[in-house]
Amino acid sequence: MYGMQDYGPPPPEMQYFPFKREHEIFMHKSAMQMHNRDPHRSEVKPHQCQQCLKAFSSNHQLVQHIRVHTGEKPYKCSYCDRRFKQLSHVQQHTRLHTGERPYKCHIPDCGRAFIQLSNLQQHLRNHDAQLERMKNRPFHCNICGKGFATESSLRTHTSKHAALVGGPNAVNCPQCQKLFMNGEQLMEHMKYTHRDPNASGVA
Repeated sequence: MYGMQDYGPPPPEMQYFPFKREHEIFMHKSAMQMHNRDPHRSEVKPHQCQQCLKAFSSNHQLVQHIRVHTGEKPYKCSYCDRRFKQLSHVQQHTRLHTGERPYKCHIPDCGRAFIQLSNLQQHLRNHDAQLERMKNRPFHCNICGKGFATESSLRTHTSKHAALVGGPNAVNCPQCQKLFMNGEQLMEHMKYTHRDPNASGVA
């Protein structure tokens, strides 16, 4: 069977260097072999690399791993001369040529799409972090988007925009803290957004 071919003894440095497998370290080959056969492990991994003794649950995984030792790259890109050890790698690479982005963000109004699933997963984690920040800071500046934990903090912040954006006549809405160039704009906002019957539209 191809996956179990004997590639000869490991080089001397591999015979005496501590063997690593995931987060566990083994000082002797026999210890790693016993670990691979340990019945308390939930996943059986009967396919073992003869070079480094790493074990796999399927022969297909072992064949792919052996290419790390042999350097074999059987999968070639049809657009360029790049070659790869795994089919999934050449598929991901090909998307750089075709522009295909099959992994799409499901968040409304986002629309981002990615070549690799791992990139989408990281993007979704960024969404989660942003949502968490919004929960902790629900009051947002309508000019720069910065969030604040309290309404008073937002009011202090928006007042700093006044001199730059609206000059000395700039005012904040007392209900939503939006900043306006002058009192007339504020009254229009109060009348149509907050339905304030006392807002005449004239400052």
